Amino acid sequence: MSATTPPTLADRVDSIAGQQDIDKMLKTELPPTSTGLRKYHMYYTTSRFNARLHPVSKAHPAAYYFETNTSHTTPQFLLRRGDSKTSPMVNFARLKTSTRHILVGKGDFRNQPEGELVYEELRRDKNLMHRSDYQFGTAEGDADGRRADFGWRKNREMRGKTVYECLDEKGLVAATFASGGVFNWKKGAEIEVRKGLEQGLEEFLLMTALAIWAMEGRDFHSLFSGIK
Repeated sequence: MSATTPPTLADRVDSIAGQQDIDKMLKTELPPTSTGLRKYHMYYTTSRFNARLHPVSKAHPAAYYFETNTSHTTPQFLLRRGDSKTSPMVNFARLKTSTRHILVGKGDFRNQPEGELVYEELRRDKNLMHRSDYQFGTAEGDADGRRADFGWRKNREMRGKTVYECLDEKGLVAATFASGGVFNWKKGAEIEVRKGLEQGLEEFLLMTALAIWAMEGRDFHSLFSGIK
């Protein structure tokens, strides 16, 4: 692998693939993170409905605040740039009614008229199955507004664990995440995003990772079984 080629997820998890406990996986000292990826450690707030994303380690100030709610009329997932509910909202996502697809938007939805909200669809490949892959497109990060396609892929070799990698159009890793598991009461996940991306694209990737984490890692959709 060349110095400029982002690593695959398998490059970093082979040494722990045989472990059966996701908590143990996250607590085990992993191989050093590639210099091409920026890692965020996601720790729950007291309620466990929200979480803070700390770059490098929990000792560093939180860079983002992830907020969830169970509203049927407004976005259920909010990403804020900062460490609290009062920090500026940069992205939001909502469950698409009658499906398990997710709609992702940019900015603060409260400052945008309902009829003018623009969403990108995070489309679930297998709507009725657990741990599905996802597809989406976005023009974020391109100065000319050209759309690019991305795909979140479940690492099916990691049985019993929620581990995903996001591939760009060239098949290179743009982001990854590993869930902390339902029995990890402190750490929700670890998310890695390729360094050097435009901030809007990095935050869009974070939002899609967090939305999938909520759906697949915590089965957030079970709270909305009555949505039609």
